[in-house]
Amino acid sequence: MSAYHTPVQDYMRGAITPPPIPAKTLLLVHQLPELDDQELQEFLDRAIRDGCDIHHFYRAMVDAIRSNRACLVKELLRCKIPISRIYILEAIMAKAKDILTVFFDSGWDINKPLSIMEPPMLVNALEDLEMAIWLLDRGADPNTRCDIDNTPLSYAVRYAGLPTIDLLLRRGGDVRIGQLIHNAIYRECDNDTLKVMEILIDRGASFDSLMYEDHEYSRNMFPFMRETPLHTAVALKRDEIICYLIHKGASVKIEDHRGQTVIQSADEDTRRVILQEIQNSTSL
Repeated sequence: MSAYHTPVQDYMRGAITPPPIPAKTLLLVHQLPELDDQELQEFLDRAIRDGCDIHHFYRAMVDAIRSNRACLVKELLRCKIPISRIYILEAIMAKAKDILTVFFDSGWDINKPLSIMEPPMLVNALEDLEMAIWLLDRGADPNTRCDIDNTPLSYAVRYAGLPTIDLLLRRGGDVRIGQLIHNAIYRECDNDTLKVMEILIDRGASFDSLMYEDHEYSRNMFPFMRETPLHTAVALKRDEIICYLIHKGASVKIEDHRGQTVIQSADEDTRRVILQEIQNSTSL
C-alpha cells in the first residue's frame, strides 16, 4: 500500500492537532452532557453572553457527534459554530446519519471537497457499503473532484472492494476522470488489480495516457507524476500488470517526465518481461 490516505485515516493517525481550550470554557464543556435538551439553549446563550468563543466548543461538538446527540449539534450550530471537515469525518466514522442530516439541513453541501486535496465525504464511506449507498441516495457524486483530479471513485479503485466499485460505477461513476487506471495499479493483489482494471477499461477508461495529462492544475502541481500506467507498473515491478497492459495495446514508446520510455526505465529483469510480452503479442 502506498502512502495515500483518506482524510479519515489521516485524522485517526493524529495528523490533526486540535487547538487548546481555555480553562473557563473547558469547565462549561464538561457540564454539557449533564444538561437535558431544554437546558441547552439557555446554557449556551449564557456562555456566549459571558464572552466564551463558540469555536472553543469543538470538543462538545465531537462528543455530540460520537453520541449521536442531534439536539446538541443543532444548538451548537445555532450558536454559529461552523461545520468543519473534522465534524464531517467524525460523523462518517460514527455512522451518525441523524447528525449528517442536521449538517445537510444546515447548508453543508454533500459534494463539497473536504480540502484542495481531499474529495467530498463519500470518499470516507467506501469501506461501509451501506453508508455509501445512504450518501449516494442523498446526492453524493462519485465524480466530484477536489482541486486535483481526484474523486471518490479514484479512491475506490485504489482501495475499495469490488462491490463498492461496482456500486459507484452503477450510480454514475465516470471512468474518464480521476486517473482511474493509474490509481488501480496501486491495489495490493495482482489478480484483484487486473479485475478492476479490466472493468474500467471495458467501460472506456484510458490505459495509455500520461498521469494528469488532461487536468492542467494537477499536471502543474505534480509534474514528476507524468507517466503512463505502464510506467507505474514497471516501477512497481508488477509483471502480470505489465503483460496485461502490453497485451491490451499499451505503448512502450511514450516518455515519462524524465524523458524515458518504459524499456529505458526498467531494470534488467523487468525489461526482459516487457520484451517477451511484446514478442508474444506480436506473434498473435
